[in-house]
Amino acid sequence: MIGYFKTSNGVIGRADAPGPKTWIRLAAPTDEEIRLQAASMGIEPHRLSAPLDREETSRWESDDTGTYLIVDVPYRASDGSFDTLPLELIATHDRIISVSGIQTEVSEHFIAQSALTHNIDISDQAGFILRFMYAVSKEYQQDLKEIDQRRREAEKKVYRGIYDTDLVSLHRLETSLVYFITSLKGCNVVLDMMKRYADEVMDRAHKDLLRDVMVENQQNIEMATVYQAIMDSTRELFSSLMNNKLNDVMRWLTAVTIIMSIPMIVSGIYGMNVPIPGQTSEFAFVILVSGIGLVCACAALWLKRRKLF
Repeated sequence: MIGYFKTSNGVIGRADAPGPKTWIRLAAPTDEEIRLQAASMGIEPHRLSAPLDREETSRWESDDTGTYLIVDVPYRASDGSFDTLPLELIATHDRIISVSGIQTEVSEHFIAQSALTHNIDISDQAGFILRFMYAVSKEYQQDLKEIDQRRREAEKKVYRGIYDTDLVSLHRLETSLVYFITSLKGCNVVLDMMKRYADEVMDRAHKDLLRDVMVENQQNIEMATVYQAIMDSTRELFSSLMNNKLNDVMRWLTAVTIIMSIPMIVSGIYGMNVPIPGQTSEFAFVILVSGIGLVCACAALWLKRRKLF
């Protein structure tokens, strides 16, 4: 899918065709679309297809054909879990192109935010890329907050009972945090490389914007690390509670087994084919059952006091 965008008064809007000072957005592009765009921009096709590999690492590089930046951006899968995938930004002499395996929410939010801030100018390529990176950081932050909110909701279910679906949901959230931390650290490496480049060519405004992006990214790393530690604690809580409930059930079953063994012992004795005291009495059955009931009640009371029942 190809989309063309231009900026007017700091706001991103649709364009009919590519041209100077345009942003070309490729989302899940076909081989033919990659070939045509690469030919029009004078770059190698593999440059455009790199982010389609889910295992592509984050990096920043520059040569005579343009500046190439690949970072992982967050997205929400169809099952509601969170994941990351590579997104590439390429800045040539007169246009910017982005490539990703899917149409990400980051791009949509970036476009929507421009209508509020009125500060996007595609001709300012460094500013455009830095503001896009800032939008990526904000997207991470929003998703991290939702992950923590879901964890809180799962934690509240502890008092109502724990089910397999709760453990699976918690595992998915924990996996999402692992992906996020790995991707954010990769993004941090890219920002450090950009900072070294900024010291040579960027003006003060761009340096300030880069510093803001680095601060946001570092904050996201710290948030994700803290949430991961809390998630581990929540998972251990779930495991401890399940073990405690299992122990309670086993203790209860053991106590019941002890109590039920009393009438079995008595019935076994009176079932022997030998003379038993009181067997000729007409009240033998009543006395026997009453005695068994009394002994069982005493045993239950003793187990209760010992907190075994």
